[in-house]
Amino acid sequence: MIDPPENKVYNSDIPLKQMGSRLLKGSGTRAGAPSLASEILRKGRPPGPGPKTVMKTWQADLCLIFCGCLWGMAFIFARWALESCSPAIFLFLRFGLASLAAFILFPKRILRTPKKERREGLLLGLMMGAGYILQVYSLNFTEVARSAFLTSMCLL
Repeated sequence: MIDPPENKVYNSDIPLKQMGSRLLKGSGTRAGAPSLASEILRKGRPPGPGPKTVMKTWQADLCLIFCGCLWGMAFIFARWALESCSPAIFLFLRFGLASLAAFILFPKRILRTPKKERREGLLLGLMMGAGYILQVYSLNFTEVARSAFLTSMCLL
């Protein structure tokens, strides 16, 4: 086993060497399986994805901002679509195309789903669809920003 430098610290104020000896005493791992402490001592970090796969905070913030913008724009596009068709037709086209795309991309997974789960999913989908119809229908009577605000309050 390679000893890490004495001054190297991992996620606490305890040096790696001390933390490793504390964890090794009561590790309770299966025979032949390396303990977390031995992995930390050997590699200098816990097992798992390397630093290249970890998203930085600013990247995560940027993704959240992008998703929020897309979500907000969906209300604007829904308002535009309602000028030319009814809420039911708009939602039928929106979710019908999404269902068709899902079936084209994942036909085996969908067909292997047990009948009980399909029934339950259909029931939940009908309830969610009713909520969507009411939400999109309400866009005819209120501002887009107010509808988006009220929808976001339901998530809390």
